[in-house]
Amino acid sequence: MLGNLESRSESWARLQDLYLQGYVSATLPGHPCEAFSSARWTQPPPEFQHQRWPRPLRTALKLFGLDHRTLRELRQTSTGSAFFLQTIWTLACHIVFGGIYIEEHPGIPRHDHHPSIWKSSIVQIFRWHPDLMSSQWRFGATSIKPTGLMTLRMPRFLGDLYAHADPQAERPTAPAIGVDADGRFRTVVHKEYPRRLSSGLAHALASQLWRDLRARHVREPDPKRPGCLTIKVEAFGVNSRIMQVGSKDLTPLCAIKFINRFL
Repeated sequence: MLGNLESRSESWARLQDLYLQGYVSATLPGHPCEAFSSARWTQPPPEFQHQRWPRPLRTALKLFGLDHRTLRELRQTSTGSAFFLQTIWTLACHIVFGGIYIEEHPGIPRHDHHPSIWKSSIVQIFRWHPDLMSSQWRFGATSIKPTGLMTLRMPRFLGDLYAHADPQAERPTAPAIGVDADGRFRTVVHKEYPRRLSSGLAHALASQLWRDLRARHVREPDPKRPGCLTIKVEAFGVNSRIMQVGSKDLTPLCAIKFINRFL
């Protein structure tokens, strides 16, 4: 499905309906990381001292936005936060209704005060699930760009992914942040996945879906909806394992309703 995936859009409402009915077999979200990026903490070079320069919009303790920012910056932060919560909402749906999932986002920053979705409480809660796996790695870019991955029900993920790695690749030396000799931000060229990474992620999803299909871990197609085929619901329901959030209990099913309040 193509279209505007903003949280109040018609396309997103339609997708929500499909997720809640269990008709989505796999999700690979890659929401924008620009408002979370550690590159925002980089000081401008001397020639940019008197020009507009990106500044931090979040910290690890204020993950959903800092005060005293411009209207444009607040909108950028709000949009990034909404897309982040939407991706976590889809993860909760897969835990409840079945299916597989890959989340991609820059790796955990070196500095403790820098923001990251991997530091958020909601992601930490979902990582308690025994079917979730996290990994930090470097892959296929023109600079050293640590990337975090979180998967659900994909036990052979790393093997499938690295089947498309370049065994002859040399470790790059170019920095991933700052500006290049032409004054362009180096982060711009990293907004798209390298070709081999795209192939590896697609191969991992397709291979796991094929394994589940061969193992008959699927529902029978709904005769009222021709062509629909979904991964079988396995682990979670209303009485599933309870996860503590402060003084409140949270199951993945409750998380779906909880996150919806902020979208």
